Amino acid sequence: MSKVYLVGSGPGTLDLYTIKAMRLVQSCDCIIYDSLIDNHILDYCKDDCMKIFAGKRAGTHYLDQEQINDLIVECSKQYEKIVRLKGGDVYVFGRGGEEGLRLQKEGIDFEVVPGVSSALAGPAYAGIPLTHRGLARGFQVVTPSMQNNGEETIDYMRYLNDDMTYVFLMGRAKLPYIIKRLLAIEKDHQTPVALISNATLPSQQTITGTLKNILDKFNENPIPAPMLIVVGKVVSLKEKLDFYENKPLFHQKLLVTSVGQDHTLKQLLDESGADITEVMTGEIQYLNNPLPDLSLYDGIIMTSQNGVHAFMQQYFKQYDDIRQLFGIDFIVIGKKTANALKQYGIKASYISKGNSENMNIELSSLPYQRYLIVQLKDIQSIHKLHNNDTYYDAYENIETDIAITGHYNMTFFTCASSVKRLSHTSVTFDKAISIGPKTTEMLRICYPNCCIKETNKPDKKLMVRLALEDHA
Repeated sequence: MSKVYLVGSGPGTLDLYTIKAMRLVQSCDCIIYDSLIDNHILDYCKDDCMKIFAGKRAGTHYLDQEQINDLIVECSKQYEKIVRLKGGDVYVFGRGGEEGLRLQKEGIDFEVVPGVSSALAGPAYAGIPLTHRGLARGFQVVTPSMQNNGEETIDYMRYLNDDMTYVFLMGRAKLPYIIKRLLAIEKDHQTPVALISNATLPSQQTITGTLKNILDKFNENPIPAPMLIVVGKVVSLKEKLDFYENKPLFHQKLLVTSVGQDHTLKQLLDESGADITEVMTGEIQYLNNPLPDLSLYDGIIMTSQNGVHAFMQQYFKQYDDIRQLFGIDFIVIGKKTANALKQYGIKASYISKGNSENMNIELSSLPYQRYLIVQLKDIQSIHKLHNNDTYYDAYENIETDIAITGHYNMTFFTCASSVKRLSHTSVTFDKAISIGPKTTEMLRICYPNCCIKETNKPDKKLMVRLALEDHA
């Protein structure tokens, strides 16, 4: 039997989805979504999930509400689990009640999953508490609207209480009228007002003023819809409580290049407040190359986590258990490579804290007679120390199509191949953050006029620190 979930997506940012909402998006067979969502949420759907756009914005309706209701009913006849994904909260000016009543009438099983309303999250992300002792004892949320005949539907006299905060949703087009009506009822013209655009997103913008001057400020710097209007004394707290727009890289556009499914760098940057785009420049593919006779080596060199996993995958294809590695020491670059090795019950005998160049220097002091060097195909970053050392190609980095354009304040590179591949696109940027010498060398070849910041060891946390220090 099919079931429809009316799911609130929250104010915009994926960070504010509930756990249940995310779980339903990942498992549903059909998703019907609005325009006021981050389309990246669709990347979390199953490959075979049917994705249907049913967006509405003021003045533009892709489908009207009755058509949406019909669509939900029709989809319930075709799919087992349907998610109707709505902006904000389902029942806060989202017409979710109408959809629920239609489903109830048709005898279709449904469930409501609340979302964080933009009426709550928007002011919070702008540093404005809706209630505060001594300033506001409560709040009211409304949508400014007119009847079809143009008559007023709101009695503005109800907004005279200065102990309340008033939040107008979807009010950009009616801002002049709202201000005019509030002044007409003789609400104090010094009452603080905030206009919040694209609340909770990296593109968020806020204008503050009073009833007397907010229109002039808006006309000087018009901000786009969707826009919230907050009226009340609590707006005066914005400067002290504004955590979001004061984040270190707020309004900075960052491009993060990645290879494979390693999203560590983007995750580390997420708290910076930046507008982050991640692009995959390559995929990791483990090779099926037979391992040589391991008894010939007393040291195996691993330079990356991918090398560890590719080697061990091939190892267990050839051997039943781990005992064939008895008596062989592992020499690795970095703690993350060592931790990857630990997953197989193997402790690294030596961990280099630097990069491949540091490792080449350090190897001469180690007491091993013959090395097996596990590497990315054809990339011999570790030099042979003995004539009988052997390179083993464990994996390769396969180029992917890069469909991206635009200009960025900073671009982050964790390998030279990403630099070379991105240089074939029209992407431009002011500054590059490089993870090491080889990446920097490629940057100087492909982007000779670019400002480059390089870490002193291959650590993604250091890349983030460089970006923060540079922008400070």
